[in-house]
Amino acid sequence: ARDRELSISAERERNESRLAAANETARALGEEKGEALAEIERLRADLALGEESRAILEAREKEANERHEMLRAELAASVAMAADARREADAAFDEAAAARAELEALRGAA
Repeated sequence: ARDRELSISAERERNESRLAAANETARALGEEKGEALAEIERLRADLALGEESRAILEAREKEANERHEMLRAELAASVAMAADARREADAAFDEAAAARAELEALRGAA
């Protein structure tokens, strides 16, 4: 009976030791899981921030492209206006030259 009690006691100690080791392993795994979940949340927050930054940059790019197109249209209009002004100036110069020639012809005739 004494041997049986010692055997039961030794088995109980082994089982308690295994249970303690299993509990320690579960605790360590729980900590790792908690750290992994925290890292996932940090990564999600970083991703959300990156997506927000990307959306802001895309909006800025769109605004810049719209401004570029507006400036290009304004430049084209300005070039066209300058060409018109140049033609008008050339015509005025030609008219002035013709008037000068006519005036000199009248002076020569007088």
